[in-house]
Amino acid sequence: GPGELAAALDDFDERMVMDPLAYNEVRTRPSLEERLESIISGAALMADSSCTRDERRERIVAECNAVRQALQDLLSEYMANMSVKDTSEGLERAIDHMCRKTRDLRRQLRKAVVDHVSDSFLETSVPLLVLIEAARAGNEKEVEEYALVFTEHANKLVEVANLACSMSNNEDGVKMVRYAAGQIDALCPQVINAARILAARPRVKVVQENMDVFRDAWENQVRILTEAVDDITTIDDFLAVSENHILEDVNKCVLALQEGDGDTLDRTAGAIRGRSARVANVVTVEMDNYEPGMYTKRVLEAINVLREQVMPNFAQRVEVAVDAISSNPPKDVDENEFIDASRLVYDGVREIRRAVLMNRVRKLPS
Repeated sequence: GPGELAAALDDFDERMVMDPLAYNEVRTRPSLEERLESIISGAALMADSSCTRDERRERIVAECNAVRQALQDLLSEYMANMSVKDTSEGLERAIDHMCRKTRDLRRQLRKAVVDHVSDSFLETSVPLLVLIEAARAGNEKEVEEYALVFTEHANKLVEVANLACSMSNNEDGVKMVRYAAGQIDALCPQVINAARILAARPRVKVVQENMDVFRDAWENQVRILTEAVDDITTIDDFLAVSENHILEDVNKCVLALQEGDGDTLDRTAGAIRGRSARVANVVTVEMDNYEPGMYTKRVLEAINVLREQVMPNFAQRVEVAVDAISSNPPKDVDENEFIDASRLVYDGVREIRRAVLMNRVRKLPS
């Protein structure tokens, strides 16, 4: 079925609308309050998760409080209308307000999910590559260390996939994500075992080939999971959140440059490149749902500008900046040029989002 949190919110929205004559203070109030507290517990878990931004956490908490208050106002109206056959204006207003508040809470929870998706499905190949590198070098101690990092990464993918499911009403999509997440879970220890065997016998050809088979299987499964998760998160939420994350990272990059911190600069620039590539890929796939025309042409042009012009320029500026900071003694970097190149990335992603949101055409039935 659909995700638990999405289903609980749908169920709550249905149950809170009733004939005032059917309202019973002893039964109805505790039932609705209990259902809402269950939703708020789920929302609190999402708010407290490590990938949820502080600002998003505060918004979720504020929306939870607003929903609680809206329910109390609604229940007071039901009490006042218990003996009235027709719905009063005050009750209609309270129902409308309650619907608006649950909708606002949904929006923040969906965006929290996309925060996680945007962060966790970023550099999905890195933990595997460092594990295989250590195994090929025959370094068994490093393999054990990287196996922990790899397991943590796999667990995070599964956790985020389940979070995405919890807020989705797409039943088939949720099934696909849960199946793909189960495959990742099952494959993780097998990949680690293949790396352990390779570390013990790094020169045996059949062992090397075994590692390659598991690497390909893992990469394929992560791709399937990524596509399945993208399928149950809306493109509008994904683009809004990605735009914010890129802005955060651009600011971190500029700060690292000002502080002469080459490592942070290089790492954060890598995240920007990864996020931008994800935006380009996700939107390109989304355009397959539309008939080719002016709309798709404009979106694909915006993607092309980001890929072919903006990102290569940004990569070049990062390389120059990191080399300058790392040289001994450190050389001066043209900060304004770097800031301009960074801003162009943000503008490029925002342009893609604008092109997607503008002039939306009706999807043709598939």
